[in-house]
Amino acid sequence: MIKNKLKVTLFFGTFLMAMFGLTCLANAQDLLFTNDTIVTIGSANYVIANGSTATTVTVGANNIVVAIPGGASFTFVSPDKYVLNYDAGSSSACGSSQNSLTITTSGTFTITPDTSTTCGANDHGGSGAPPPPPPTFVFNTIPSNNLPAAVVTTPTPPATNTPANVTSPSTTSYLFTKQVTAKSTKTEVKNLQTVLNSALGLKLKVDGSFGAKTTDAIKKFQKANKITPVNGLVGPKTLKALNAIKVMQ
Repeated sequence: MIKNKLKVTLFFGTFLMAMFGLTCLANAQDLLFTNDTIVTIGSANYVIANGSTATTVTVGANNIVVAIPGGASFTFVSPDKYVLNYDAGSSSACGSSQNSLTITTSGTFTITPDTSTTCGANDHGGSGAPPPPPPTFVFNTIPSNNLPAAVVTTPTPPATNTPANVTSPSTTSYLFTKQVTAKSTKTEVKNLQTVLNSALGLKLKVDGSFGAKTTDAIKKFQKANKITPVNGLVGPKTLKALNAIKVMQ
């Protein structure tokens, strides 16, 4: 029987991260490991024990992330007895030749080995019970085409939060057919003041009163549109330029 190392190495992780931005092994169906499977994190080897089940397995440079379905278990082993920290604590089954972590709760967990620390031979994780005997690993040659069905997926880009029924603001034009003066109606003067505010970004009071501020605004409008003479009077050239202005509603 040939000893096999099914390695998900840092090189493989780097290759996938370069292509897809992450190292992700995912499948709509659960991944059932029918053989003890070696993965490499950093420079150390670890074992996913035979009989472990996961929905996804993601191997990174410093950790491994597993999603465990309900009613399943996942056993991760350090033959070097490195402490195996994960979201709910650290490993609880330290034997004389290895350290193993078994998770029986459904959810997504990050297991981070601490290669600077090994567990003690008598460390039972505070449970008071002796550690279970270490499993016997039998490594079989597993052709790559017989691995659990899986596909490498790219992350889904976040959806844009575009509010529904968003419409562009409407605009309107004020059609001036005659010269606007101090003798014009208040409505005509208000329309003139509205268009001047929109065209020049002014805060001219729209009150229908043709005063000095309105005259000054007309002069600014004439200068901005290169209308001569700049006299503050709404003549034919100024009327034509005013009629071209679109006012936001």
